Amino acid sequence: PPYDFTLAPTPPPDIDVERWNASLDMLEQWGPKRLCLTHFGEVDTVGEQIERVRAWLRDWGPKARDLEKAEFCRAVVELMHAQDDEIGERLEQAAPPDQLWLGLDRYWRKKAEREAAA
Repeated sequence: PPYDFTLAPTPPPDIDVERWNASLDMLEQWGPKRLCLTHFGEVDTVGEQIERVRAWLRDWGPKARDLEKAEFCRAVVELMHAQDDEIGERLEQAAPPDQLWLGLDRYWRKKAEREAAA
């Protein structure tokens, strides 16, 4: 069966969830027939892939704000390995969970600073 796990790479230092979504909007407007994903090859289901990236940002972005780093990382590793351990290992190498958390944590801290200054 196809492996349909997708995440949005969010390593530090400058992750911006709103810009991620704006980039996804732009990509959709271009209407590509396929995407070529680093480490994972071609994807022909462009709309589904983009939606999975959006879902990751929507669902896991706030979890990085609300969970401790270790708890977030454990949950992400579990998801990465849920369907296939070999692919889970590749995912961990390509997008280390601690780096995902660090980028999102910085995003939330900077966003709070901007809102407090406004």
